Amino acid sequence: LLTARPAALAPLPNRLLWRQCDSVCEEQYQPVCAVDETGVMQTFSNRCKFELANCMSAR
Repeated sequence: LLTARPAALAPLPNRLLWRQCDSVCEEQYQPVCAVDETGVMQTFSNRCKFELANCMSAR
């Protein structure tokens, strides 16, 4: 995940950005549909699993 920043606050090129994602979701079935940037539709068993997949893909 990249965000625009003023040049004075830009991270050093060799630094890594680490994002911690929740890894525990309840097993409730409340399906959530989403479309990725390529137009592929995916169904997740609940919103938590959708948010987890979204977080993990931003790494």
